[in-house]
Amino acid sequence: MNARKMLARVICGTVGALLIPTYAEQPLEATPAVGVTATVLNAAIVPEFDARRRYRQTSEDPQEHRKVWKIELEATRMIEVWTVEFTVQPGGHSGWHTHPGPAVFTVSEGTLTMYEGDDPSCTPLVFPAGTGSIEADTAAHNHLLRNETNSVARTIVTFLVPLGTGPGGLRTDLPDPGNCPF
Repeated sequence: MNARKMLARVICGTVGALLIPTYAEQPLEATPAVGVTATVLNAAIVPEFDARRRYRQTSEDPQEHRKVWKIELEATRMIEVWTVEFTVQPGGHSGWHTHPGPAVFTVSEGTLTMYEGDDPSCTPLVFPAGTGSIEADTAAHNHLLRNETNSVARTIVTFLVPLGTGPGGLRTDLPDPGNCPF
C-alpha cells in the first residue's frame, strides 16, 4: 500500500474514532484523569526514520573524563506524532496510566509532580515550569502526574505512537498500584 493510501486510511480512522464512541476494555478500578483538559495542538504521520546525533568533547586534561552526548530515534515504519497540551487544575491528576510509545513532556506553566507505579516509597518527582522528561515506552510504565499546588499547571506532551493509534489511544488507564497513600 502506498503512503498516500495509508495516510487516507489513518485520517479516516482517526476521524471515525473521534465521531463514533468506542468502548475499550478498561482494567478493573481504572483511575481516569480528574481536573485535566486536553487540547490537541498538532498531529502528523511521519515516515520511517533513523535519526542519530552524537556530540563528543574531550579535554586536554587526561584526568577529566570525556563527555559524550548521544541520542538515537528510530522508527522502522510510519508512526503517528501527536502534540497535546494538558491543563491540570489545582488538585487535578492524570490518573494512573501508561502509553503505547515514548512521550516527551515539558511543563510550560506551574508545577507537576510525577509518581511511579513501581516505586514502593512513592517518591515524588517534581517538575516546575521549564523542566520535563521522557516517559518510558513500555506498557509496564505505570505513572501518575498530579498538580499539588494552588495554581493551574500546563504541560505539552509529544507522543510517538504506532500508526492507527489515534487520539483516543494515547494512554491506557490503569488501576491504582497501591504504593501511594492518595
